[in-house]
Amino acid sequence: SGGEPPRLAPPAPPGRRMTSVRLMDRYVIVTWLRLFILTALGFPFVAVLIAMIDGLNALLDKGLTVREILVSYLYALPENISLVMPAAVLVATVFTIGNMSRHSELTAAKASGISFHRLLQPILWAAAIASVLALATGELAVTATARQKVLQHDREDQPTAGRFNFVYRGDGGWTYAIRSLDVGSRQLKDVILERPGTGADYPSLVVTADSAGYVDSLHAWELRSGASRIVADAEHQATFRFRTMHLRAMTQSPAELLAPPKAPDEMRYAELGYYIDALRRSGNDTNKLRVEQ
Repeated sequence: SGGEPPRLAPPAPPGRRMTSVRLMDRYVIVTWLRLFILTALGFPFVAVLIAMIDGLNALLDKGLTVREILVSYLYALPENISLVMPAAVLVATVFTIGNMSRHSELTAAKASGISFHRLLQPILWAAAIASVLALATGELAVTATARQKVLQHDREDQPTAGRFNFVYRGDGGWTYAIRSLDVGSRQLKDVILERPGTGADYPSLVVTADSAGYVDSLHAWELRSGASRIVADAEHQATFRFRTMHLRAMTQSPAELLAPPKAPDEMRYAELGYYIDALRRSGNDTNKLRVEQ
């Protein structure tokens, strides 16, 4: 009606807009980290506390003091933290975005020219770092859980002097059947080593030896007085006898052969991968273990 037309505010200078984006990134990441740390540490602490209360009487009956029980359950935290981390990322993301939406901060950010996808960038980077941290914590949890079992007298800390009539699954699909192992003298008796094959291209191997001794300088076993058999199929086989032989795949030390079989949750990522590969070569179903990995 004859008045002056409304004037539009001039766009913010690039430097000021960049400063606003950095401030928004800092605000988002601080809010997300606060919720993530609270969830990733709080839930495992409560879970460990409940487990400690449930098992308190049993551990006291074993002769453990209250201090020893508290220290042993501290070693249970890495495993619980590694399990909770994916949920912690989800909780932190949902509550961060939810709070910003409830307080109209998302609307203010869009009005200032910051898109929703740009707003999520610091959360995506933080979630990627949390994924790597979860894998590292899972690797640490294997050692911590084993230490917890030792402290709670669920497993012997020091190995015994020997082992008799046992089977050990080695690397590369090899299986060792050993009558006796003497750690003190580092000697094996009546050794049978087998690696299943698939045919002429990948034949089965069977090695038998009367005895074996561990050579420290080579970090390998020296098999003595035995035979090596190559089996391609029922019609194509070959046997070679030897006085001494070194099997490249048999590099485990006497202490490693003495160790009891491990459950999947007691193996590191790479160690479990070798175990899965050995089972697969033997014709076993490894789908469940792959999920565990």
